[in-house]
Amino acid sequence: MKTRSILSFAAVAVLAVAFAQSAGQAGSFKDRAGKFGVNGILSPSVESDPRKGTLHFDFAGKPLTGFSKDQGLQFRALRAEGDLLKVASAYNVQAVTLTGDVWLKVTQSDARTKGSNEVEAKSAQLTVVDGAEQAKVTSPGAITVTSIGSGQGTRRIDLKGPNATMTLDPLTQKSDDPLRTVLMTGGVTVVVDSVAVDKDGKENKVSLTATGSRLTYDRATREVVLSGDVKVSGTNTSPGDGQDIVFSGTLSGKEFRLKIDKNNEVAGWSLGQGKAGFREGG
Repeated sequence: MKTRSILSFAAVAVLAVAFAQSAGQAGSFKDRAGKFGVNGILSPSVESDPRKGTLHFDFAGKPLTGFSKDQGLQFRALRAEGDLLKVASAYNVQAVTLTGDVWLKVTQSDARTKGSNEVEAKSAQLTVVDGAEQAKVTSPGAITVTSIGSGQGTRRIDLKGPNATMTLDPLTQKSDDPLRTVLMTGGVTVVVDSVAVDKDGKENKVSLTATGSRLTYDRATREVVLSGDVKVSGTNTSPGDGQDIVFSGTLSGKEFRLKIDKNNEVAGWSLGQGKAGFREGG
């Protein structure tokens, strides 16, 4: 018969989980190794399944802040409910639903470029499920997803939509490029701010805003694809004397493609089957 119990303070100590809360003050919850923790807890509920080494939690705060170091995960929310799996003296997140002014960040280091790749998400509600094959992040409501890269150049891409489904590499797996896929449907906006550096140290700068009705990203093709009544505006300058202007103006068409190279810098972009108003440098 499965053993499940609401944890008393004594049981928490036995399971090597620390929970502290003073009367009228916010509490904290962490594992013995200090690799998973939640701070700012005003309303705690913790339930364990010792045979499986799992733990279910439901915390509320104003706000909560949490982390999982082995998974490169940080979050902030008004409520967090989820399941943890015990690994040695630490806990990893199996699944968590974050509600109320949610901010989530996944950070991975790039050993090749000595840079880092971060994926941030802001929404009213996010669900994260981490598995052996992939991690999945979903939002049923409005969301902003930001991909930030630093290395030889810098890259920031904001994806804004009324909903999103994302897949990433498993969060316990080290990855130079964790984001696998993104799907957004409805009114979607892409904002690109990128500076790529070539072998001579010259900069290619891209600053664009694009809107459309459907967005996909696939790491296999390394392309962000925006379709459906697409409009694009901004500038693109290339290396040259005085930074030659490649594009400056507005575009409209059926499909916008943004290409990302293996260093996670913007390699180029295109817009097909549409009208354009722009000027070229030479």
